[in-house]
Amino acid sequence: MYIKEEILPYCKFYHNEVICPYYNDNLRGLLWMAERFVCEDAPHLITNDIKKSMYDVIESYVGKWNPYEQEEIMSIYNSTSSSS
Repeated sequence: MYIKEEILPYCKFYHNEVICPYYNDNLRGLLWMAERFVCEDAPHLITNDIKKSMYDVIESYVGKWNPYEQEEIMSIYNSTSSSS
């Protein structure tokens, strides 16, 4: 099982902030919340392939909370490079 510090380098939007910096951008804000969820609440969902399992968990999170814009949101996620 991974810990938050091992997952953070793979985050594209969440960088250990307490408050979401994307308050004017709902789509990126949702991606920030999804990555925060993975790091803070659900690191146990990350498997050996961190990048792929992060993508899968984030896609599921987005699909749950915004299914009608999931394709657009995941397109934003895919076009953004990782902080690492």
